[in-house]
Formats: sequence, C-alpha cells, structure tokens
Amino acid sequence: MILFTKKPIEEIAVEIEVPDEPINGGEEDSELCKDIEVSKTVRPDDEVCSNKRVHVTLTIEAKKNLNKVTVTDFLESNFIDSVVKDATTPSTTTGTVVVDNPNHKIIWSISSIKKDDPVTLNYIVIIKDSAINNSSAYVNAKIEIDTINAGKCTKSHGDKDLKDGLNITCPVTQPKVTTLVKNNDKDEYDCDETIHSTLILTLDKQDTGVVITDDLANAFVGVPSNITVSQGSASVDGNNNIVWQAGTVLADTEIKLEYDITPDQIKTNAGFVTSEVRVDGDSIDPEIVIPRDTQNADYYFLDTFTRDCPEDGQCCCQACEDIEVEPCEFFKTATVDVDHIRCNGKLVDVTVNLERVCPGRTLNVGVFLVEETSEGQKSLGFIVKEVTIPESITPCTSHEVPGFCFALTDNDGCRAGNRNFTAKVFANYINTTIPNCDCQTQES
Repeated sequence: MILFTKKPIEEIAVEIEVPDEPINGGEEDSELCKDIEVSKTVRPDDEVCSNKRVHVTLTIEAKKNLNKVTVTDFLESNFIDSVVKDATTPSTTTGTVVVDNPNHKIIWSISSIKKDDPVTLNYIVIIKDSAINNSSAYVNAKIEIDTINAGKCTKSHGDKDLKDGLNITCPVTQPKVTTLVKNNDKDEYDCDETIHSTLILTLDKQDTGVVITDDLANAFVGVPSNITVSQGSASVDGNNNIVWQAGTVLADTEIKLEYDITPDQIKTNAGFVTSEVRVDGDSIDPEIVIPRDTQNADYYFLDTFTRDCPEDGQCCCQACEDIEVEPCEFFKTATVDVDHIRCNGKLVDVTVNLERVCPGRTLNVGVFLVEETSEGQKSLGFIVKEVTIPESITPCTSHEVPGFCFALTDNDGCRAGNRNFTAKVFANYINTTIPNCDCQTQES
C-alpha cells in the first residue's frame, strides 16, 4: 500500500536529509567495550627536555568484525600543546587520520576492523611545561569509539591498558633572556626633539616576580617621562633607573617598556640612553646583568643618538642660575650645578724615534693621526717636520724627533669611554743630489 502526504516537497526533503556525521549505531553500548581491547602507550623522546616530544601508540583489537569505525582520541589540554603534523606522524596501517589541534583531538576513520586483527595509530605530541616534573601529568583525556553495527564505547584516562601517564623529570634550569632589543625611534634628532626609547625582551621559560631594570644612571640622559609597559608597572628610582615590575612573564612572550627623554633631559649632542639592563625573578639567581657591550647575537643596543644643536656660547656660559637678593639681605648663598663641563679637549703629543738613519742627512718626517671608531678610522690631522740628522762617527745613528702635537676636541669628557688612536709615521731623505740631465726636449 502506498500512502501520500499533503506536506510540501521542500519540507519532505528536509525530513529525509542525510546527516553529515556518520550514522551512530546507538547509545553507549557496554557490550562493545567488552568486545574490544583499547591500549595506549607513551614514550618520551630521548631529547624530551629540550624538544618536548612524546611518542604515542594507540592500539585497538576487536573480538568481532566492526564496520565504519570512528575513533576520536581526545588529548588532555592541560598537559598537551599540539600533535605533530608532518610526513611521518600521525601514521597508521589502515584508515585515515585528521588532526584537530585547536580542539586537542585526533579523528581516526576506519572502514572495518577484522576480528583478532589489531589496528594501530602512531603519533607525536608536544607537551606543555606543566607536564614536566609533574607526576600527575598524562596524555589522554578520553577515547570514543563509534561503529555503525556495534554501538559506541568510551575509554577514559585511568582505564585498564591506557598507560598514558607522563612521568618526565628534567633538570631545573633558571630562565634566560633569549632576546633583548633596546632601540630609539630614530638615530638623529633636531635639538628640540624628544627621544622615544623602547625596551623589548623575552624569556625562554616562564617566571614570576620578574623585575627589569633599565639603567640610565651612567648614560647621557636625565629623568625619563611618559613611561608605559605592556604589563605590570614601572617607576624611576633615585639612581635614575627605570624599575619595571613585570610580574609573571610567559615563556617566549615579548614584553615591552617605552618612555620619552625630553630635550631638557638630554645632556649631550651624541650619546646613548641605556647603560645596561638587569633582569631578576623568583627563579633567577643570580640577577642577569646585560651591559650594552655584551657579545651576544640576540642582544641589540640600538639606542645611540646624535642631535643637531648649536654650540655657540656654550663654552662661555655653561650653567645659569637665577639668584634673587632682597633689599635688606646682606648675605646670600647660592649653588650653581654645572652638569657637564663643555669645550674640553685632549692633546696627543707624538715623538718619533728614528732608528738606523744616516748622519748628516735631511729628512721630512710626517705623522698622520687617526682615531679608531665604530664607523672605521677617522682622520685627526697630519703634521710634517724637516729634520737634519747630526753628524756621527758611526755609519748609522738614532735620532728623536719630538713635538708632533695634535689638539683634539672632547665634549663628552668623563662620561665617554676610552678613545683609541693610531699614529702613522712617514719619513724620507730629501737632500739627494739632483741628477744632471736635461728633461726639456726640443722639436727637430
């Protein structure tokens, strides 16, 4: 007998639409759990303390034939970061595998499992720091097995044969500063421009109670302003250090400190902002000290600067202070702070000692002075003297030539580091007999 309905065709189509999900054989079937054996084993990688890799094997064996089997392996998100997806993992001898890392699960689809013929899935997971040195850590949250003909079965962590506990012990090492960048927004400034300086760093391990000190005490700047941080709080102490209370810093996560140096706080036309950076924390002992000359490829101090400021009048008037004297005030004291004495200089006096020169001969002696800088050699002057060697009974003699003096500017004074110079000496005899030859030619 054929029955007809008066429902619209569109409504009938909705009612008989095939679902996207595989057809479930029914609710949880305890019999299916009795008919299958599910086992899981884990093996930490030999280098697990550095690469955080753990090898996992999931095996399913059935006591009867199963069709259209979907195995969903839910990983414990508290301890597992992700599943490695490359050419070798996950791997299986049968079926297909889909990895859903955002939801921490693996979906293994198998067309059929034959009686007493085990199927195996192998994969590698990356564990979190919370799984290291933690006897309670494990891999598996639960395993759901869904079939079209035999129902559904769920296995959870702690069930028989799920040996997925992680008992990984690694040496405890204190966090390290993996990257440090100290930078200004630019290198060259007008005289009335503000320097905007930034400090960015990362730690290789999580730490709590982290304190970063940006040391400006020995730099060429005064008190910073407009201080902002990506987390925590920061203030300036009595030694002109920015003390940044960063709190908990996650592993491999950038944190940032920013501040301004206003023109009135810039003490020179050429200098740098930060002398050194110090990092402390609950797990850091001793304090990490990073001077600006540290030889580390991951540390960058790019906070040098130059300014275009006029020098006129700075030598005669290096400090000013207003002093008010009242009409009946006969005695007044005042203190004028001279932060930095300008227009200093250096005198380099070079003496040339001529060894094994001929007596009675005349030489031109030249001294070329250069300075070794980060940009290369810089010329500082060239001085030449004519020298006659005194007569001597010996065929070769020695003679000192003093007084090659070079006057050098030095506006930075005691706040600068060492300067390195090289004196290059040139000498040649000049009283040589002129050859008797006519260098002029006549046209024939």
